[in-house]
Amino acid sequence: MAKDTLIEEIHDRTDVRRTFKEIRDLLKKEGSREDLSELYKQTVYIILMTHSSPWNEKDNEMRSRRESAEREFARTVRLINERAKKIGGKAEYSEDWERIAANGYETEDEKLL
Repeated sequence: MAKDTLIEEIHDRTDVRRTFKEIRDLLKKEGSREDLSELYKQTVYIILMTHSSPWNEKDNEMRSRRESAEREFARTVRLINERAKKIGGKAEYSEDWERIAANGYETEDEKLL
């Protein structure tokens, strides 16, 4: 890959969309499973980063950034999986960012504290 990372500071939904678009543009050029995995890691980082900040329900910009990140994440992961199939691999990259964020941990009760 040309860059080690595409991720810079993300301040608004325009930055979110721009960064995911850059990743999708790179998908057209990347040919190895390792490259796809690196791009996937970057998509995961972006979605987790947008959801890691405390959220005030009145913060419309945060809500907008998160909604954009969720849509762009799913769209980008689908393309990563399509690319994986084209290069002869398995399409096994998960679109379930919430499960990734929880590291696969599931609770019976939403309220742990």
